[in-house]
Amino acid sequence: MTVYAWSTTAATNATADTTVNWAEGQLPSTVNDSARAMMARWAAWLDQIGGTVTYGGSSNAYTATSPSGHALTAYAAGNLYALKANHTNTGPCTINIDGLGVKSIVTPAGAALDASAIVSGGVYLLVYDGTSFQVVGLLAAPPIHNRFFNGDNQIDLRNAGAAQTITAGAALAYTIDRWYAYCTGANVTGQQIAGSGSDLFRYRFTGAVSVTTIGFSTRIEARDSADMAGGAATIAVELANSLLTTVTWTAWYANTTDTFGTLASPTRTSIATGTFTVTSTLTTYTATISVPSAATTGIEVEFSVAAQTSGTWTIGKRGIVKGSAWTGFAPRPFAQELDLCRRYARSLTHEQRLNSSAASNFWAAGVPLSPPMRATPTATQIAAGTLSNLSAATCVPGSAEIVQLNATTTAAGDAFVTGRTYLLSAEL
Repeated sequence: MTVYAWSTTAATNATADTTVNWAEGQLPSTVNDSARAMMARWAAWLDQIGGTVTYGGSSNAYTATSPSGHALTAYAAGNLYALKANHTNTGPCTINIDGLGVKSIVTPAGAALDASAIVSGGVYLLVYDGTSFQVVGLLAAPPIHNRFFNGDNQIDLRNAGAAQTITAGAALAYTIDRWYAYCTGANVTGQQIAGSGSDLFRYRFTGAVSVTTIGFSTRIEARDSADMAGGAATIAVELANSLLTTVTWTAWYANTTDTFGTLASPTRTSIATGTFTVTSTLTTYTATISVPSAATTGIEVEFSVAAQTSGTWTIGKRGIVKGSAWTGFAPRPFAQELDLCRRYARSLTHEQRLNSSAASNFWAAGVPLSPPMRATPTATQIAAGTLSNLSAATCVPGSAEIVQLNATTTAAGDAFVTGRTYLLSAEL
């Protein structure tokens, strides 16, 4: 029995507690016993809410035993307990007090706890709400960190919104920034399209006869995903399909840090796979996965459909976050998102003019890359531009932080290059 057996109606407390006798006309000799019993009840309750009760359990299943003679007889809304944790939780967790039954421990919003919300040795005040024990005053987690870059489809360096042909059976083809596509059976078209309202952009594939698979994927560096290893992660995506009703999702981790291999010879290990049942109306779907402890080497996530032989497959906003809760897509400022994408790919245009004293003069200009790229990029010319009195204009990457633009004059006098553009790529 505990103080929870006492009533706020004084008249009913005469015999509410078997160890405390405040009956009308009680014998004088019982007063001291009743007073000491009340002191014991208060001391036991202070232990329960002061964090001095020893807690047990393991593997996210906490237990508690009240001081002898002061056990709860039933859970009731308003029960308070201070949990001095004997271990750190690794995900959703429960508590069983005095053997009365297992109850979930949740946030004030009613959500399951993420890993490390309870830390070994920490003291946490729990209040029973009639269903679960809420952690009182649990600070909100930092803003959810979406590990997908360009998850709102805004940045399209390579195509600037134009349609792109995805060649069947070819190597992966980067589409909008940080996302690549592939297909089998027949070529398909992919394109950034306008969204609706605050959903500014979406990505859409248009099917074709004989198509057997379309995949849309991204790879996440180890430095942006390693902290998810050993815990839960939640994938969320907006999907619609005018023909098919099933979209498959798959997650892998790289066998070697940031090295995922090719489509033909991948070097990755499966984490989980599943399906979403979709309609022609753009809808958000979520899946929670358990990320293996070994998955500190980078993560790849793919969405795919089978025989998209006609119609369209539309992909809206998407994300992957640490933990088992998805609270909605929170976009980063555009400039920040752009810089994150530039770590992997960017364009660079050579614009230079000089009056040369003779032919065969060699020009060289170092161009810093800010922010630095993931690794020393490859440089591919994507626009020839105009050269006057120049030859052999090239771009030579020196490191992740600088490239060198070179050219050689063909005659004395005014010489220039304009509009010569390169794609610098350091994709995973």
